[in-house]
Amino acid sequence: MSSIVHNVMLLRLSYKNEADLKNTVVSNKTPKQVLQMMKEFSNQRFKIMLNIIRNVGDSIIATQQLGLPRKIMNIDINYGVIACGGFVSSQVGLYQIYTKIQKMENQDQDQPLIGSKYY
Repeated sequence: MSSIVHNVMLLRLSYKNEADLKNTVVSNKTPKQVLQMMKEFSNQRFKIMLNIIRNVGDSIIATQQLGLPRKIMNIDINYGVIACGGFVSSQVGLYQIYTKIQKMENQDQDQPLIGSKYY
């Protein structure tokens, strides 16, 4: 739960930074710099939203395992909902790992093979 709160706070900070950037655009940033910074904000938000989605999926499983729905509302979460939460969480996690590997491979292509971490 604290991870979800942390990611929501990061998302809020990202929007605040974007608003600050828009206020300073008029003063001393070139359009190319502003575009680059806006792309960075967009990428940060995408990563934060993926983390929130993954954490919500994990939270569905965790709350059922702790028995909170039965204690609070006297019901159990449907197994299909639990499975969907786990599936979404795992797919987001796989996507995040895949993008990190792709990024590492792209960086390695720019460097010579001798002295590479793969050897």
